[in-house]
Amino acid sequence: MRIDVIPITELSEGMKQRWLEIQVSNPDLAGPCFHPDLFITVGKFCPDVYVALLYDNNGLTGFLPYLRDQASSIAQTIDFCDYQAIIGPKSYHWDINMIMNKIGISSWHYNALVDFENIRSKRRQLEACESMRIDLSSGYKEYLLSKKDGKVKFGGLARKKRLIQSNFGPIHFVPICNDIDVLHRMLFWKSVQHNRDTSWTKLATELLEYFCFSNQTSIDGVFSALYAGNDLLAAYFGIRHQGILHSLVCSFNPDFKKFSPGLMIWQNLISSQKELGYHILDLGPEENKYKRYFSTSTLPIIKGDFIEVTIRDGLNL
Repeated sequence: MRIDVIPITELSEGMKQRWLEIQVSNPDLAGPCFHPDLFITVGKFCPDVYVALLYDNNGLTGFLPYLRDQASSIAQTIDFCDYQAIIGPKSYHWDINMIMNKIGISSWHYNALVDFENIRSKRRQLEACESMRIDLSSGYKEYLLSKKDGKVKFGGLARKKRLIQSNFGPIHFVPICNDIDVLHRMLFWKSVQHNRDTSWTKLATELLEYFCFSNQTSIDGVFSALYAGNDLLAAYFGIRHQGILHSLVCSFNPDFKKFSPGLMIWQNLISSQKELGYHILDLGPEENKYKRYFSTSTLPIIKGDFIEVTIRDGLNL
């Protein structure tokens, strides 16, 4: 197998089209998280994003995007690219040790590995878990009916909504928000609540502004906001492609925490499915109680781990 490594921003149009052909052929890789434009866009603001081009006798067969750690031989995860995969045909089997050896990395770290059945690793058996999704293919009413245990009725939020509205004004949801100040407030809340560093905030600001306002990518940015009167309660940002909406950032106003504004905006995102133009809402691989509360389907993943080159394979640095 021939393998070339290039910065992701040097991916040619021909290579990009081949990537898209492969993505369409493999249902596990559908949606914005595996689209080349996501990695290319992140690479505009993060120069250490590379892609290994995997060739066999039939030509360019696969792509392995990763973040090159310049201080070591480790392939790290890429910020805002929540899933990791070798972008390749569904039936293709990859010898990951050989690939890592050829591109000069000793360890491939991942947050949520997808389409892992086709990755052969001599080091360990990979054990599957799940990333939560909401399937709204049949609409919002059918979604509620599908939750036979009755958990998702949103009745518990009704009292909190009445309290907010009586004190702060009517609650209203803005499905398509274009206010850049709201975007900045959302990222500030997120950085404080999750102790994000300044480098994350800078990358998040550049990336989300690009998706929202540049119109230079085939992936759509979906930016929504929830208000009570003039007070911003919560905001959400996701990326959408082929009817799959993947959540990147969602945060709420800490002054309204006791009213569960995070759950309120999720309720509105789900009930506004048609207006937002999606049928699958991908909640992302991070564990959270609300995700299991809302979810009706899953994406199989291998959760946060790494694969190393085995000693007998050696490492050609």
